[in-house]
Amino acid sequence: MQNFRACLASINSQERYDRLAHSGFFTLVREDAEVDTRQEVLDQLAKHFGLV
Repeated sequence: MQNFRACLASINSQERYDRLAHSGFFTLVREDAEVDTRQEVLDQLAKHFGLV
């Protein structure tokens, strides 16, 4: 179990988060679950991918 937790800690590290955030790929971060509803997130994704 300790190995599993260490793996999760590595995958979810700030370094990996920052690398993905600055990778050039489109990323969408829900800052506030109360404000960033599922529908708002879907709308943002649809706009990004040119579906609307």
